[in-house]
Amino acid sequence: MARTRFVTPETHRLTISDGEWLLVKKRLTAGEARRAFGRQVKRMAVNETTEIDPNQVGLSMMVEYLIDWSLLDPAGKPVVIRNTTPAERGAILEGLDPDTFAEIWSALTAHEAAMEAEREQEKNASAGETASSATSTSVE
Repeated sequence: MARTRFVTPETHRLTISDGEWLLVKKRLTAGEARRAFGRQVKRMAVNETTEIDPNQVGLSMMVEYLIDWSLLDPAGKPVVIRNTTPAERGAILEGLDPDTFAEIWSALTAHEAAMEAEREQEKNASAGETASSATSTSVE
């Protein structure tokens, strides 16, 4: 069976402290990963050092992965992030206390590492399959 080269929209629910949860994308698409990287870069030129915006490190990836969560505001009302724009999610995330921000960042980086390990395992499992020829031969 051939592996798919497209990301299937799937979610994972991650549990964080106090029984709260995050609903995240299982994997990012190429476009989502590129946007996350792009928001981190201040300046990038050939043969020059790339400048990273330290204010976007972590935040840009969190904005792409997060779909929903169980977090409440100080009044006890749900903080809605589902169907918000990346800019809106970023602003909401920047309003978190630093420990919660770090906890979410840690949960997402662990999730990303687990998904990468899963993909590697799938690649290794399919490596034993007979690969098809990259080009077909024709009879002349």
